[in-house]
Amino acid sequence: MAYTSPNRPSPTLNIPVVCIDDSGRPSDVPLSKWVKKGNRYTIVGQSYMVSYGVYGVFLKEIDLSGCGIYKNFLSTRFADALDSLHSRMDELLEEAAREYHEEFEPVEK
Repeated sequence: MAYTSPNRPSPTLNIPVVCIDDSGRPSDVPLSKWVKKGNRYTIVGQSYMVSYGVYGVFLKEIDLSGCGIYKNFLSTRFADALDSLHSRMDELLEEAAREYHEEFEPVEK
């Protein structure tokens, strides 16, 4: 993938992330160039989006060239892959603890 667009910085980052929010796809961005919740991506660049007050991120896997004014994705759409993994592990442990507690709950006499 070429990084020649002036609106797309040269890749300097290599941060694995997981999409946590794929809502609100702009009509100028085709589904084939949109992120999908639960999928893994790699952040290769960032820029501050003054209008939103947050960082926008450039992904290695998706080039938004030809998508009108859309050049990057809101950083709030992503979670660090390791944090996401830890969160999911915590959820599974809590679920297992609930199931264990329900299965082995003391019988009242």
